[in-house]
Amino acid sequence: CFVQVDVIGPAGVFPNTANVDGLETYANGTTHNIGTVVSSTATLTYTSSLSAAKSFNPAAVSTGGLSTVTVRLSNSSAVALTDVAVTDPLPAGMVLAPTPRAYTTCAGSTSVSAVAGVSSVSLTGANIAGFGNCDFVFDVVAAGASNWVNSIPAGNITANGGIRNVTPVAATLINQAPTNLTVAK
Repeated sequence: CFVQVDVIGPAGVFPNTANVDGLETYANGTTHNIGTVVSSTATLTYTSSLSAAKSFNPAAVSTGGLSTVTVRLSNSSAVALTDVAVTDPLPAGMVLAPTPRAYTTCAGSTSVSAVAGVSSVSLTGANIAGFGNCDFVFDVVAAGASNWVNSIPAGNITANGGIRNVTPVAATLINQAPTNLTVAK
């Protein structure tokens, strides 16, 4: 005898324990309670169908330099993801550019929140087709004397149904020392 059920859930690892009780009926009509026969545990592991990758262009700037951030959102499932939201907290020394040029290529009733000089940017209302991807793009400026590591924490990218990113999504903008101005004649 097999019992099979379909389950859904957010990404993660879940132990599942099944206890089996039984009632035995003999040919003469009498019954006997078997009680708990077996306790069995299996671990269910759900991987998130929602993932992301981040990049900077250019990948290196001098302090005060401008770079374009691209967050590529991907759906590894055949089922469309709806109401995808992203909140990207920028690291110390990095803020949205004076003209953030923030936009998305994602479908849906999207809304982008990107205010010049602020250290956070967000996207809401995006839809990603099955096995599809789309981009969330914005400009930043950075100041300081070392590299800037921009990381979207686990759980800061979500979709309907409890779907979320389970690992941080990070990229590094390299601090490149300025070069001296030269003139050749």
